[in-house]
Amino acid sequence: MRRIDHHVNVRFRALACTVLAVIAVASGCNSDSGENKAGNESKGKAVELVLANHEGGSKNVAAWADAVERLSDGSVRIRISNNWRQGESHYDEAMLNEVRRGDVPLAAVMSRSFDEVGVTSFQPFAAPFLIDSANLERRVLQSDLDEHALAGTDKIGMVGLGLMPGELRRPVGLTGPLAAPEDYRGARAYTREGKVAGATLEALGAQPAYGPIETWYEGVDGAEVSVAALRGDPQVMRKHPPITSNVVLWDQPVAIVMNDDAFDELTEAQQRALRGAAAEARGPRSVQAARLAEDDLKIICGMDPKLVEATPAEREALEAAVEPVYRMIEKSPGNADAIASIRKLKGDTRPDSIDCRGISKPASREEPAEADLEGTFETKVSENELSNSPLLYDESEINDENWGELTLRLADGRVRYTQENNHASFDVSGTYTTEGDVIKFQFDDIGETWGFRWSLYRGTLKLQRDEARVGPPSEVAAPTPLLINPWERVD
Repeated sequence: MRRIDHHVNVRFRALACTVLAVIAVASGCNSDSGENKAGNESKGKAVELVLANHEGGSKNVAAWADAVERLSDGSVRIRISNNWRQGESHYDEAMLNEVRRGDVPLAAVMSRSFDEVGVTSFQPFAAPFLIDSANLERRVLQSDLDEHALAGTDKIGMVGLGLMPGELRRPVGLTGPLAAPEDYRGARAYTREGKVAGATLEALGAQPAYGPIETWYEGVDGAEVSVAALRGDPQVMRKHPPITSNVVLWDQPVAIVMNDDAFDELTEAQQRALRGAAAEARGPRSVQAARLAEDDLKIICGMDPKLVEATPAEREALEAAVEPVYRMIEKSPGNADAIASIRKLKGDTRPDSIDCRGISKPASREEPAEADLEGTFETKVSENELSNSPLLYDESEINDENWGELTLRLADGRVRYTQENNHASFDVSGTYTTEGDVIKFQFDDIGETWGFRWSLYRGTLKLQRDEARVGPPSEVAAPTPLLINPWERVD
């Protein structure tokens, strides 16, 4: 085992192709050198494709990726790269442009973001107050409405592969409630990409404010966010912001798109697998999303939320105020028919509401529960991510033993860390201890201690460096590769 300064001996398992190489060729890495064009059904063509995903975990697209591999009989594998363009404000637009240029073959983006690059066919899904329940979203995605939306990507050099269930977005006030149109007037309201969202807030009299998701609550009077976002930011919930419980602004399906040149490089069978995966994956994803939403609600209810309701008159006023947004959406071909179809599917059903009555409320925890750490976690870091990380102690960490894939197994006070890539591999065991949100790994075999601050949310483990709480590098190292990307629980 090679010794590195600051006790950093971090190693990772390699991808089937280096991520950068996969991105460069867009279509992935093939298991042999034969032609792989559509129409050439030669066997043995294993292709690995990188999917850019802004989210910290892969739950939004994991079912789709699994379905692709299953439908293609293993000839197409999806390598999900999470935290893509983390910390940026207009990351979806940037990701779409990367797919257009062929910098990356696949991306998962919010469907509402496509009008930022000139595609308006997704706008009916973001129409304000229209798709306001998980059940309606499911019915809409099971209809043929997605075909109209996905077809719009053709004109910008992409193939729309499918839509997956997303999260319902609600108004949350930070300086006051957001229940009636007058509550929005003059307010700075955080929002994510999408011209329909911005136009809606402006129609209500608010000023749209854009910024990284990680700091959505800073410098604004309110926001459009999901319940999951509130759960993930307990420091916001401790201030008891008023949540409009019976208003859903819009839903947020996830669209998966592919560079058309990369798509053309695949066989017809592989293309069918990519196009058919969304329909097969929506059921499992919807079940998972419902379970997570129920869990989120229980946690939120345990935080004593301040729930406000819009009166019937206020709801009517909100809907009247956004009529100009509907006129804007319906200018594009096919959108008026799509909205009419959604309204027909909706009927007179009511929006999903936040209701804590009858819910067993778990105690809110200020400190993490160590028992939650038990299990196996995996993460991946590319050589490029390592080389360009601002977290590096120094250049000694940039070596073949510090990138690829790694696995962390935690059980009964024992830790096992394994790493492997196509240049190096490593396996070491030791013990671990926790104190609140601090965790330390003691590896006696190599005479080293690693320490981090940790947080765990929905099976995603994040490690951070904090010398004030964990210890200086001369005593306790926090190796950079363990910090770059979150870890996903695999069991």
